[in-house]
Amino acid sequence: MSQQNQQTSRFWLIAVSTAFISYGVLSFEVALTRIFSVMLSYHYVFAIISFALFGLGLGGMLLKKWQGWFPSSDYRHHSALFSLLMGVSVFAIIKLPVFESPAFVDLRLWVYIFLATLPFFFAGLILAQIFRDFANRSSVLYGLDLLGATVGALTVVPLLNTFGGVNAAIVTAGISVLGAFTLSASKGKFPLITYVSSGAVFFALLIALPGYLATEVPIAMDPNKDLYRVLQNPRDTVEIVETRWSAFGRTDLVRSKLTPEQMSIFVDGAAGSAMYNLSVLLSDESKRIHLIYHFGENFPFFFLKEHEKDSALIIGPGGGRD
Repeated sequence: MSQQNQQTSRFWLIAVSTAFISYGVLSFEVALTRIFSVMLSYHYVFAIISFALFGLGLGGMLLKKWQGWFPSSDYRHHSALFSLLMGVSVFAIIKLPVFESPAFVDLRLWVYIFLATLPFFFAGLILAQIFRDFANRSSVLYGLDLLGATVGALTVVPLLNTFGGVNAAIVTAGISVLGAFTLSASKGKFPLITYVSSGAVFFALLIALPGYLATEVPIAMDPNKDLYRVLQNPRDTVEIVETRWSAFGRTDLVRSKLTPEQMSIFVDGAAGSAMYNLSVLLSDESKRIHLIYHFGENFPFFFLKEHEKDSALIIGPGGGRD
């Protein structure tokens, strides 16, 4: 193969890896929004966009200094660390005990931001070096960068619906490993970190997806989290009956010993809504009347005629009683 053909092949391998890295960045960012929405108050979710951009920008800004500090490292090593740190940071976020410690309430968010920023930092190093080394073909690289992000935007929703927040992040890391292998193939040399990263990520997939590894996202100590207060109530025995993930959020069905005739449904640990036993309501007129007259959302319907009730528009209903 001529030298020109080798350079062309090398460029296309690097260009394809750009798509994999971009896919990982966007998908991981969306998965983090779901995880943080469960753990923390919902308004902290928007911070993820900021620190993802911060990590990418910091990696690009420090590329030259980083190569001075670690002259033997290049985008092969950075891409392997990018994939590995996606899994490591997610597990650290959900397993570190700071989420339930009163002493770390003020520090907790900064710990999570630091952990979640690490993968984006290495993604910034990768993309900055690729665009610097192939500046004359940046339009092609940018096109594949957008393609990877587009695929990530389209596939992260079914990933969340199927696997949940943490496992979706691990699957994203597994797909991003392909970018690390492609970058190593472009140079014909595979550093040890590439094998370590891919082995660790795929091992995590093998034990996490079948359920052998606990990947539950805890509810942090937060006054805005209804579910946290319910679970910590010393006067009641509460259990989570079932948990389901979707791209919209995590839904928990909760049973309380104090109210055996009803359960509650929570979305991302908040917005609790009662779910009644319909057979009990139908058989007990006093309970049925109490619900109708003491649940304020019923009131406007008293003023509607029977045919108007069929055409009413309900905006923002919750689950259960709502």
